Parts: sequence; C-alpha cells; structure tokens
Amino acid sequence: RKINNLDITFGGNIFEDDGFRQGETTDRKRFNLNSNYKSKKIKGLSYGVNANFLFQSSGSAIIWQSYDNAYIPLNGEITTTNGDTYNVDPFFTYISGNNKHSLKTRYLKVINDNTTKGADAGQDNKSKIYYSDYQWQKNLKNIGLLITLGTTNEIVYASSDLFNGKNTRLNNSLYAQADKKYGKLNLSLGARYESFELSSDRGYVLNGDSIKSFQAGRPVFRTGVNYQLAKGTFLRSSFGQGYRFPSMAELFISTEISSGIYVYPNIELKPENGWSAEIGIKQALSFGDWIGFIDVAGFIMRYDDMMEFTFGKWGESEGVDNFFGLGFKSVNIGETEITGIEFSINGQGKITANTTVNLIGGYTYMNPISLSPNDIYMTIAEPGILLDGETITELTYDNTSSDPSILKYRYKHIAKIDAEIIHRKLSFGTSVRYNDFMKNIDKIFADTTIFSALVPGINESREQSKNGDIIIDIRAGININKMVRFGLVINNLLNQEYVTRPAIMLSPRTFALQCNLKI
Repeated sequence: RKINNLDITFGGNIFEDDGFRQGETTDRKRFNLNSNYKSKKIKGLSYGVNANFLFQSSGSAIIWQSYDNAYIPLNGEITTTNGDTYNVDPFFTYISGNNKHSLKTRYLKVINDNTTKGADAGQDNKSKIYYSDYQWQKNLKNIGLLITLGTTNEIVYASSDLFNGKNTRLNNSLYAQADKKYGKLNLSLGARYESFELSSDRGYVLNGDSIKSFQAGRPVFRTGVNYQLAKGTFLRSSFGQGYRFPSMAELFISTEISSGIYVYPNIELKPENGWSAEIGIKQALSFGDWIGFIDVAGFIMRYDDMMEFTFGKWGESEGVDNFFGLGFKSVNIGETEITGIEFSINGQGKITANTTVNLIGGYTYMNPISLSPNDIYMTIAEPGILLDGETITELTYDNTSSDPSILKYRYKHIAKIDAEIIHRKLSFGTSVRYNDFMKNIDKIFADTTIFSALVPGINESREQSKNGDIIIDIRAGININKMVRFGLVINNLLNQEYVTRPAIMLSPRTFALQCNLKI
C-alpha cells in the first residue's frame, strides 16, 4: 500500500509436500517485505529496505536404493533439515545532475539442523553474511560517455560440522567500467580486482607448514562492442576474463553423505581462472500486432585449473568403516574448453483484442572437452583404486571418466520452448524441455565391480535414457481479481523417467494447486 511515498508489499506462502521419494517431505513458510521511500526534503534521494524470511523443514535423499526402487533412499536414509533463513537488505540511491550514487547492503543468516534417522548427521551448519556494494556513475552526455566505479565487499562467518569447525571468508573487489557511444557503435571496457581470503580455526599442514588461512587475488578485464547494422539488426561481440576462488565446501568439507560414500577436503586446491568470448547477432521482428526477436551467438570458454569433484583413494583405509579410504574430493583437473552456438527466439502477439500469445524458445549446442585428458593431475597412495578391472594410482581425466570425449555431467544439446496464451482473466501455458544423453560421468558410477554392489542400477538407468529426455509441463490459471489468482500446474505430464546425475530419479508426474494472494 502507498503511504506518503512509502511502498510496502507483504507477501507470503505456506507450502507443504509429502514428496515423491519415500520419506521426503517439504514444509516451507516464506514472508517478504519490500519498501521504497522517496525523500521530500532531499531531491533525488530514495531509500528503503527489503527483507525475506524463510522457515522450512525438509527431508531429502542423496542416493537411491536401486533402479527398480528409485524412489526409496539407500538404506532408508533420509536427511531431515530444520532451518531458518532470513535476509535484511537496506539500500539507498542518490541522483544529482549527471551523478548517481547507490549503496546496496545485505545481512543474511542461515541456520540448518540436520539429522539422519533421528540421529545427529554431523552436517549441521550456520552462517552469517555481511555484504555491501557501492557504485558511482557519471554520465557525460555531451561526449556520450558513461563512467562507473564501485567496490563490493563481503564477509562470511560460518560454523559447520561439514567444514570442520569455524571458518571465515573475506571477499573484496574494486571495479571500473567505461561505456562509450559513437553513433550506432557502443563500446564497453571494464576491469575488476578480486581479493579472497579463507581462514579456519583448525590448522592445516600445507607443504610442510602449518597454516590457518588461504589468500589469493588477481585482476580481470572485460570488453564488449555492439553495432547497429540496420534497423532492428544488432551485431555484438565480447571478451571477458573470470576468476573463482575455492569455496569452503571444496576446501574443507569432510562428511559421509550416504552409507559408504565419503567426501574429503582438499586444502591444496588452486583458484580456477579463464576467459570467454562471444559473437552474436540479434534481429528484431515486427508483423502487425506481433513483435519479437531472433538471436544467434557463438561462444568459446577456456578454463585453467578447473575444479571438479573426483573419485579416488583420499583417506587412510579403515576397512569397511570408511569404505577403505575411497571417496570424492575436489581437485584441479587442468585445462578445459567449451565451444558452442546458441539460438533463441522471443515473441508476443495478439490473436484477438482480448487474446495474447507469448513465446520463448532456445537451443544450445556445446562441445565441452578437456584439453589435457592424459595429464596426471593427482597421484594416490598404493594400492590405488580398481576401475573396470584396472588398478589406477595416477589419475587423469581419461582414466576417471566413463567417456572422456566430453566433460563430466554435461550435455551437448539442450532445447526449451515455452508458449502461453492469455485470454482476459484466463491463461494456459506449456513448456517442453529436451536434453541429450549425458555421455560422461565419473567412471566409478559406471563401474561394474565395486560401486554397482553398493548402489545398483546406474548403468540400467543410463541405458534407458541413451536417447535423451523430453519433459513436458503444462499450467493453467485464472485471475479472480487484482489480489487473488488460482492455478494448476502439471509437471512431467508424460511421466518420463529421467535423471540429471547418477542414482537419483527426478520427480514423476506431479500436480500442484496454487493460490497467490497480493496484499
């Protein structure tokens, strides 16, 4: 409601779901607050606060019991999480002449209490995040130049059984960008310096030294160009660098995620960095009451020291108590490359004066590969691991992959189309999603000797989906008035069996009734 330039929106929903997997439950309660106040005393000043409060209880499974019992968790292990998440986001914007100052801040707190079969799962976690982003923009209209300067800062305090105690992450950055317009040509040039630091109250030994903190930092650059070739036709190109510091999970995580399946920490992880480039063309379309666009782009991405969770013998063997030290750990796998092409369409039009059609569609072809599939990126202790009858002590991308011709857990072909028709207060829509067969997974999942005895049915499920997956969803709705809307959603209309990672079947056909209230 609007009171003296104060816009406040209250919203909420209560969601309960008995789940499609045995023992899974979801109970969520969410409340939102959004406000924006325009000062009457100071021209150009606006400020406010947004907030979100989420209270939830859920039960989730990680691994199935078998392909024939895909909706029954392995050993009946359901992890129950009772958690609260809330964030408060104060902000302000001040515009004076051709200068604009903005400050966005956030305080986020997360608390999760996890249990398995009623017992402490050793996976409790809580964290507090303080975030700020200050930005100054100066628009020099007389020369067609927009200058942007800013700084982003974040500090995270985390306490987690998963991450072996208390950890702190500090991220600071400075950035600058210049956007210049020459007639039909737009140029953009930007730079950013990223600095990261992770510290732990637990000491680690690295290269013979006892340390409790990890630091890294580097500059990254980006540039882009956009040119209007003709009316409604735009050609663009861009180049940018990227840099990612290991997360707390990748460095410190240590847990048994399911019976016999362990994840180990790796404090020797190196940051991941790379670059990407794109060239594309966008054509606007207009036919009578129909408008839209077609966009085609080609891209390439290169990564050095790419991080990936990989199976190996990472711990000292304690026999069956820790699955002989076998498990997963995040490691640097070397150089990788992803090339591809993307096609998208977007359109809207009227069939009659009261009937509108919206259409969104896209197709992506990707070729994600390792550029060093035979390089040894990790040597593990004797006697090594047994994969498909071969004992391995020197890990490469080739000998740890079920099909090393492509990066793990990637698709080459992805497509989606969504169409919706709206007639007065009624609406009906459908979406169709397609992805091809996931050719490469960790070889251990496809192994017919060790892992198949622990978690059976993975190869059978992959054989079933070798031609890819087509998922169809439909939805319908009616607006009772400006405040109340009812809807029906049917996901996975054809009841397709499909997985996006080994040993977890996604939901069958589901029905959902919705009631949305706006106050």
